[in-house]
Amino acid sequence: MNEPAALAPPDTVGHAETVATRRFFPNHVVVWRGARRRVVWFGVFAGAAVAVGVASVAAWLAGAGIAPGAVLPVLFGALVPGIVIGSRGWAVAVDLRTRPLREALSRTGFAFQGGLLGVAMMLPLAAALAGVHPLVLTDVCALALPAAHAVGRLGCLTYGCCYGRPTDAPWAMRYRCHEAKAVWEGGLHDIALHPTPLYQVAGCLLHAAFLAAVTTVPGPVGVVTGTYLVVGAAGRWVLEHFRSSTVRPTPFQRFALLQGAVGLLVLGTSALLVGSAIVPMAPWSNGPAAWSDALGGGAWIWALLAGVGVAVPLAIQGRAPGVFR
Repeated sequence: MNEPAALAPPDTVGHAETVATRRFFPNHVVVWRGARRRVVWFGVFAGAAVAVGVASVAAWLAGAGIAPGAVLPVLFGALVPGIVIGSRGWAVAVDLRTRPLREALSRTGFAFQGGLLGVAMMLPLAAALAGVHPLVLTDVCALALPAAHAVGRLGCLTYGCCYGRPTDAPWAMRYRCHEAKAVWEGGLHDIALHPTPLYQVAGCLLHAAFLAAVTTVPGPVGVVTGTYLVVGAAGRWVLEHFRSSTVRPTPFQRFALLQGAVGLLVLGTSALLVGSAIVPMAPWSNGPAAWSDALGGGAWIWALLAGVGVAVPLAIQGRAPGVFR
């Protein structure tokens, strides 16, 4: 990454510029400003992403003949802390490569890879508590994650994070708001960049469609999980070539190698043990239920609570862009 530019003073330098450019969606960073805190769109979209993910989980559970109302409370208690703590922990770990701990902790930042690790660590516990086969639950989450990830990447677009490298492509985007991370960290004001968050939105939607197609072929549980990990890893490895980074392989590419290896291990295990008590056949013959059916009986409350539970810690920041103070 480029060396970060000095943080702009809170709401003084560039405020007129922010007002002038906020109509441009990728430059509209802040939802609300207070005397000491601000709320950013990134957290709002992240919360919406989790709500969409939980609703999708409910739909696939219902389609598999599993009552969502019995599983969603457990997922809420296990996965929301895993998402928040994991995504924050990964971002701090990446920052520690170039910054002292105190500075890394004071900077805003969350990373999908850490959230994925947090979910993976909590899923076995959630499966045990809910009385659902672990691979069924991981498959369900894998089916729901790409669409949720696509919504979350819109938050990255508004915040100016995960920005691409300079390009002369006709579809390039520019950040002109001093609060966008591409500006205050990357020093890329008004520079034409690859719209990498939009690349990921498109990739995630294709990923979701591909995984849904996988469920139409009879097979063991775990195939969806393994496919999600392998395809997602390959997509992230390619995406990093459009990102603004001078380090190769990037930390995200290293993570992708590990993710892909785990995915292949899951696929191999499912193929070897198919039909056994450990790896039964997948219950996806009916596909997902409609959200209106899956979220009935109060199950929608858990999707809403999960969204709010993620949105609040990820949306509230300090007066200066990029820091919590």
